[in-house]
Amino acid sequence: MEDEKLSSQYFKEEPKKKSGVLKYTIYIIMVIVITIAAILISMWGKFDTVFNLIGGANFTWLLVSLLVMFITILIRALILFVFARLYSRDYYFHQALAVESIGTFYSAVTPGASGGQVMEAYTFQKQGLPVSNAVSMLAMYSIVFQIVLTVYGIVSFIVKFDFLNQIGYITIDIGALKLNISIWVLTIIGFLLNVSVILLVFLMAYWKSFHNFIMGPIISLGYKLHIVRNADQTRDDLRVQIENFKIELRRLFTNGPFTILVTVLFTIMLFIRCTLPYFVGLALHNESTYANIWDSVFLSNYHQMVTGLIPLPGSAGISEYFFIELFVNANEPELGFYYISGADAAAASSALGSAALLIWRTISFTLPLLVAGFVTAFYRTRGKHSMRFNDREVYENRKTMVEMRRETMLERQTMLDDMIHTSNLNREVIRKKINVFHKKEDRIRDPMRDNDETREIDISRDDDDE
Repeated sequence: MEDEKLSSQYFKEEPKKKSGVLKYTIYIIMVIVITIAAILISMWGKFDTVFNLIGGANFTWLLVSLLVMFITILIRALILFVFARLYSRDYYFHQALAVESIGTFYSAVTPGASGGQVMEAYTFQKQGLPVSNAVSMLAMYSIVFQIVLTVYGIVSFIVKFDFLNQIGYITIDIGALKLNISIWVLTIIGFLLNVSVILLVFLMAYWKSFHNFIMGPIISLGYKLHIVRNADQTRDDLRVQIENFKIELRRLFTNGPFTILVTVLFTIMLFIRCTLPYFVGLALHNESTYANIWDSVFLSNYHQMVTGLIPLPGSAGISEYFFIELFVNANEPELGFYYISGADAAAASSALGSAALLIWRTISFTLPLLVAGFVTAFYRTRGKHSMRFNDREVYENRKTMVEMRRETMLERQTMLDDMIHTSNLNREVIRKKINVFHKKEDRIRDPMRDNDETREIDISRDDDDE
């Protein structure tokens, strides 16, 4: 009887699991098709020039470009490994590499990279870490990453704001509708969107009036305008995210050295990843005087801000389009990041930008996606399988990060309080030991002080006798 129940449950869930696999397969095909189409459009009319540039590329700098991406992946895996070692001494670096690959794959094939963290939490759990610890790690990961990304964005605006003004406009021409939108406007909107992710939650967590304003009138207005589907559910989800933010921010503040370490690692990772266009340019014999590592970092930050506005899987199509717009100056080629001199510098520079796009997108997205897909398909952990989520729930993505945070919030809050209490007890023990040590020193010194006092008294008596 029990076997029949299990069997019927399995066969009921199997079609839904297959539908989840089908959904991700469609996403993958869509990403690949759109990416190839966008690259082909950028190369249209200049195929020969583009392939001649790629054929004459410097092999050494191509290897350096591959190494840059490989180091970026290793550092991200190291960050996940450092977070995991907060909770388990039996966690290994190769496990973190698997989590990094699986997270990369699902981030690339889901809209807005929404599936990445869910699958990372699921993989951490398969490796033997409690889901509450996995949720805690990924929440702290998001907080530090958003802070570092915001700082990069601010520095980029300060240093290269004039450069954005020189790039010009993006033209949207659809029938009678023709719009010219300045790239720096889109970049600022993208930057504000990135900042608002952490700033909104921070203000709601520590500013009561602002919290009540958002939870009350703003959500109610959104519901009346049909922007918010379910006002009560939205309030509940926001409340969960705010409480989660406060718990994990408190955890970061109570562990200063660890927070500094992961912040430095994030800073290095983002810097190295953003240098990739520079090394691709070196491989293609780029002649631009504006092409240096710092410009590569700043423009890559702008690129990330703009592409984040449109939550397509893998930013397919959008990423390629804005890469050309940011790194190639069609009006004044000599001012662009990619430039080749000659009789027709505009056409040559455009071909160089397309060649750089093909190599950059292959190294930064296509190859990591293929490797991550291979790891995702064949990775089998030997960790403890204390599953709370079955495959059907994961494939259908019903257990979102908000739901996982809601279910584990009390457990993580208790764990944090215990950690802080234990830390305070340790400090108290150390303080008591120091006090005992000082008292022992005082006892050793006291007899000497008594002798000195007696000596003084005796001398004074002798003086009186005289």
